[in-house]
Amino acid sequence: MSIGFQPDPSLQLPTTDTKKFVLFSQYQANDEWNTTAGIAYGRIWSQAGIEREAVSTSFSFYTLDGFSGYASSDIDLRMLSGGKNKFDPALSLLICSVNYRFSNTISAGIGADASRPVYSLSSNTTIPDSLLDKRLRSGHR
Repeated sequence: MSIGFQPDPSLQLPTTDTKKFVLFSQYQANDEWNTTAGIAYGRIWSQAGIEREAVSTSFSFYTLDGFSGYASSDIDLRMLSGGKNKFDPALSLLICSVNYRFSNTISAGIGADASRPVYSLSSNTTIPDSLLDKRLRSGHR
């Protein structure tokens, strides 16, 4: 668990106007897949209200045979709707890949990513929903 302060808008100094709370945990198995999984909950708030609330997850594995994989995601728990922030979980970031190592110098893999813009909830309450880009974009690696 950690508690801290966000930097001021110039990103130069910490400010007491915006606060952050993060709770996190990680699990690591000593099995043949060497798996690691993690989860974190974060909340950022100011005097104006909640700025962002999200859950982040991660998962990775590798084998001695040369397989490895990685996945990470952010799920925003609140969205702006009608100028108000409401509990409405939505994926805001996903990165994943799977690789195979043929030798010390050659490997091949496939991956995908998806993301959507993240908005400060309290500062964008006056912007109409139609002007907020909420589309999930994806790409391939």
